[in-house]
Amino acid sequence: MRQVELESLLLWSKHHNQAEHAAYNLLISALGKEVIYPDAPWIQVDGQPPEPRVDIDVSKLLGPIRFFPAEKQKIVSVAASLLDANRPISLADLTGLNPRNAELVQTAIAYTMGVMDVTCPQLG
Repeated sequence: MRQVELESLLLWSKHHNQAEHAAYNLLISALGKEVIYPDAPWIQVDGQPPEPRVDIDVSKLLGPIRFFPAEKQKIVSVAASLLDANRPISLADLTGLNPRNAELVQTAIAYTMGVMDVTCPQLG
């Protein structure tokens, strides 16, 4: 599976809810190929085209983030919290995000709440 196909499936799968879409969009927009790539151990593909289901295994994703810089750890933690309600985060943990990432986190949260639409990042 190519990178663009993977990102497209994560963002547009009709199997996902708003929180999942927000989390995937956040990961793709903020971190891109650092965490979303075809052979990533946390990417799970179930089924065949034209309707495969693509998901992220949060517990597998959280393992290697301890090696990421602090800002990237925060982004992954927000996405993990959106993907799994049993992984809450404190808003105080989000201090120090750069303006772009702060905006991406705000957008993900607002989209999950249903108060705004998420613009898909340029794929390709």
